[in-house]
Amino acid sequence: MMVVRNTMLVAVALVSAALLAASQEADGILRADGPWEMEQASNPGVWMPAKVPGTVLATLVENGIVPDPYKGLNNKYDLRIIPDLRDNREFYTVTYRTKVALPKEWGGRKIFIRPEGINYRSEIRLNGQTAAVTAGMFQRTVVDVTHLAKVGETNDLVVKVSPLDFPGGPGSKPWGAPGEWRNGGDGFIGKNVTMLMSAGWDFMFNDGIRDRNTGIWRPITFFSSGDVRLDHPFVRAKLNADMSEAELEMKIEVCNTAKYPHYNVEGDITAMVEGTDIKVTKEFELGTGERRFIKLRGVLKNPKLWWPVNKGERHFYNVKFSVNASGYDAWWQHNKAGHVPPRKRAAECKARFAVRECRSDQSGPDGARQFYVNRRKVFIRGTNWIPEAMQRTDDKRMEREIRLTAESGVNMLRLWAGGIVESDRFYELCDEYGILVWQEFFLTADTCQPDDRALYL
Repeated sequence: MMVVRNTMLVAVALVSAALLAASQEADGILRADGPWEMEQASNPGVWMPAKVPGTVLATLVENGIVPDPYKGLNNKYDLRIIPDLRDNREFYTVTYRTKVALPKEWGGRKIFIRPEGINYRSEIRLNGQTAAVTAGMFQRTVVDVTHLAKVGETNDLVVKVSPLDFPGGPGSKPWGAPGEWRNGGDGFIGKNVTMLMSAGWDFMFNDGIRDRNTGIWRPITFFSSGDVRLDHPFVRAKLNADMSEAELEMKIEVCNTAKYPHYNVEGDITAMVEGTDIKVTKEFELGTGERRFIKLRGVLKNPKLWWPVNKGERHFYNVKFSVNASGYDAWWQHNKAGHVPPRKRAAECKARFAVRECRSDQSGPDGARQFYVNRRKVFIRGTNWIPEAMQRTDDKRMEREIRLTAESGVNMLRLWAGGIVESDRFYELCDEYGILVWQEFFLTADTCQPDDRALYL
């Protein structure tokens, strides 16, 4: 799709009908919690305690290398108190390191690493070998590191991080209108896939965030898997005419993660909604390394609904996905008519979802947009959700802020295009507190188009 400069093109969605939940691996998720250290390219050989998740600037502030940009005129670009990325790239080009002990119980299983968010480019090395290369602030990658990992031992994890390709900066844009607020600075920040407000906006530092939020700003995690891995569970609920039934579409990605070549997996997957009589099973077969979304359907009788804050109760359901499977060598089976071993429990995960129907139209007498939840009109009291400039918001702070948002009577949050892609926990909390989400993609009319469209999409 062609994007015309100066034209606002934002994909918007109301998060509705169901709740997207993160997968829960049977053997748990191991978070690389450190302690971490960081070395600047401008000061090689000098390591300092690092804040991970966090940004380079946050670590430098904590170690007294630079002053707090929130205080006084410390962040004023013209004063050069804190170096700016476009003037001193090496100052914000860094290497992180830590050690990770992988459980001995993971022996004989596939081992994966999952960087949840690194800004902007990174090389991830495990035990001296390159495990992954990432780009873009919002990329969430899963990489097989079985051949590099030392199970039952301590592993060396090193992450080299480079800042944005196009740092942008304060100043007017060639296409800027007279008197415009210079949001996004000179606009070149938009050539990256990143948090656009880091170049400066009218509600925060017009001079921008000095490091443009470079760093490991989200956790890095490890997990293990057997022959089958489950991921991305999702339930979509569609109410019938009188809302006495809800048709459920339960979808999940099933992956053949067997560690042997030419190894096929066959089995059955079951979706069971707790507290109901819904239990659906479907057969599947996956080739070597294949991954596929499988859909299962059921009908929920007399569903209890989810309502926004001050409109009613919020009811949630839990669905459990379980896989019984067996594997076989595809070449041997084809050529020698071998025997497929009996199936056994291979993987399982749970997801929480809600039943609701959200829609909007412009049927008002003045063409104003109106919103409906479960076919009842809802008066929207909304506000923007803006990330903290240095990415220091943890789950505890997020829960407190969303709770206060609901207590103030706000029933919709706009995830603004100049901010970040939020975590799964954000959406879970919005569901719990009865807050609708107006979702935008990370693209605004105040900045350039992304230089790498494939990365953006």
